[in-house]
Amino acid sequence: MDALLWLTIVFPLGVALLLGTKARRYMLLLIPASALVAIGVALLPYQQLSMPWLLLGSRIGTDAVNVVFLLLAGVLWSISALFARGYMADKVNLKRFYLFFLLSMAGNLGAILALDLVSFYTFFAMMTFCAYGMIIQDGRDSSLRAGKVYLVLAIMGEALLLAGMFTIGRQFGNVDLQQLPLVYDQLANPTVTAGLLMAGFAVKMGAVPVHVWLALAHPSAPVPASAVLSGVIIKTGLLGWLRFLPLGTFLVMDGLGVAMVIMGVVSAIFGAVVGMVQRKPKTVLAYSSISQMGLVTCLVGLGLLFPHSWEIIFAVLLIFILHHGLAKSALFLGVGMTSHHARYSGPLLLIPALALAGFPFTSGFLAKGGFKEVVSALPHEAISLYGPVLLSLSTVLTTLLLARFVFLAWPERARTGTFQASLLRWCTLPWLLNIWLLLLLPFFAAHFVSRPVLSQFSLGSLLEGALTILAAAAFAWLLWRFVGTLPRWARIREGDLLNPVTGWLNRLLFWLILERSQWLFPKEKSLPQSGPMPLEKLLIRLEAYLCRTPLVGIAVLLLLLGLVALFVAGN
Repeated sequence: MDALLWLTIVFPLGVALLLGTKARRYMLLLIPASALVAIGVALLPYQQLSMPWLLLGSRIGTDAVNVVFLLLAGVLWSISALFARGYMADKVNLKRFYLFFLLSMAGNLGAILALDLVSFYTFFAMMTFCAYGMIIQDGRDSSLRAGKVYLVLAIMGEALLLAGMFTIGRQFGNVDLQQLPLVYDQLANPTVTAGLLMAGFAVKMGAVPVHVWLALAHPSAPVPASAVLSGVIIKTGLLGWLRFLPLGTFLVMDGLGVAMVIMGVVSAIFGAVVGMVQRKPKTVLAYSSISQMGLVTCLVGLGLLFPHSWEIIFAVLLIFILHHGLAKSALFLGVGMTSHHARYSGPLLLIPALALAGFPFTSGFLAKGGFKEVVSALPHEAISLYGPVLLSLSTVLTTLLLARFVFLAWPERARTGTFQASLLRWCTLPWLLNIWLLLLLPFFAAHFVSRPVLSQFSLGSLLEGALTILAAAAFAWLLWRFVGTLPRWARIREGDLLNPVTGWLNRLLFWLILERSQWLFPKEKSLPQSGPMPLEKLLIRLEAYLCRTPLVGIAVLLLLLGLVALFVAGN
């Protein structure tokens, strides 16, 4: 048993290391099998492995919190790797893609299995930074820009996480994650610690306003990478919340809970509305992930506000992430199939689209029923009044969003060529397997996780769900049928909030260099009057000035002194 826990992480690492050897041909065959061990471990009874010799005493294992995450990760990494065998066969930088794919897989599986603070952060950071290699795989300018934005926000999120983890580690050391929520009442300022950790993991979840990396990364990354980015990697942010926030401990955090609910509502509505005006199918799916993760954020916020109801909230979260991960992976892989005119790809694409919208007898309807169960169980008048309204609004917006996606992704509008028949088989089988698991696995899990959710399948709820989605779909069809292309005023570029912010920063930079150059170069009265200096030369002069100014040395010295002070205070 212990060997299987180790093998879950070591297997993809070993395959990645051997990609650079003469055994590369055989390693490529092993890549789809690299995550199969994770599926086996998830299906076995809970187990743990302690390694006092590793880091500060590492512990890995399975429990009620991570077993569903592990099962989902094992399934989606395996399906995406198998799909990549056909889809990536003619792509550039193939070896680099598989290297970062395997390293991200190892980091993701390690973070899911980690049961101590240091191990979790180590694997989480490994997953975060190795995913960068998948985003910039093709080397295009748009991909490099997406990778740059992703790295900036990833580093910001890591800084917030480190700050929050240091406040815990300083007092309790390498704390057991299963016991971590119970130590909050002993912290000097638990709200600040929880706020830092909440914000750090919110970056990974793609919550507004730190969501912009998601909208840029998905269109840039290859289809198999997008499937795991949306299906698995962003879910690690939710796992971080479940591990590090005081959920289910009867420690009420009203301020943080309300903030998360507001952030979730804004993300759910903003992601759907902005996604409806996008012009690339993968970008539409990226904003759909932002919207759906907004609903998850609302649930976690409600868990902080109503700890007595955490049991049902936790059960619904597990069902929802299983449903969303399988549905979103099937949709992204479906983009790869429809763009290459695969047979029957259009009608098959409707299955995960209807599931994500919440059509009756799909996993989406099951998950939405769980949300209704939570709303009805909470003892708060405002939530009971506005909760169903938000769920109905979310269903309508998600349906309109997915109608836009189907309109863009339908095979007749594909711009690329066709697969070779042999390569198409590598893609068709894992895609069909993904759809089949989407139809069955969430219902199977609901029997073990939360049987009351299944009670939502009443005749009234089935009719309500079907009529709502059909009406929204009909409206969307009429809209795209008669309006056609979007008017210019309604178009929002992918990255939304990032575009005006970068524009303002560029204007500020040009103003400082061209209009207030004496602030940057105080020894010179003004720039030469013979004409405007090229931007490149101005930036070189600015860099030279910063290198010789004593401010840089002082800043470095202060940083070192701060690190020493933190070390002394921690001891």
